[in-house]
Amino acid sequence: LTVIRHTDEWAELTTSNNNSNNNNNNNTSLDNSIRVSIKTASNEAQLSVGYGPILSFDVEDMDNVIAKCAQMGGHLDGPIQYPAHGKVAALRSPQGHMIGLYEPAI
Repeated sequence: LTVIRHTDEWAELTTSNNNSNNNNNNNTSLDNSIRVSIKTASNEAQLSVGYGPILSFDVEDMDNVIAKCAQMGGHLDGPIQYPAHGKVAALRSPQGHMIGLYEPAI
């Protein structure tokens, strides 16, 4: 795995792209790769009952995606966060599953 970006609380990694001989940080070399995002547990509650795996998606338009999810029965699980690297939101599906959304900063 290759680290794309990281902070003390967040890391985004990607699988290697075997079709690229590009050794710089040009994101076009990552187009066929799989990205994984990892966030630290900020408190003990996140490690206890009621919290499970979060399925996360990179999105281009956070507001539009949240509106569509709300139309399908999902709801925000807390406020949208605005860290330096972009927007982050957590939603719950109608079945209670956690879904994470990430819109990278421009």
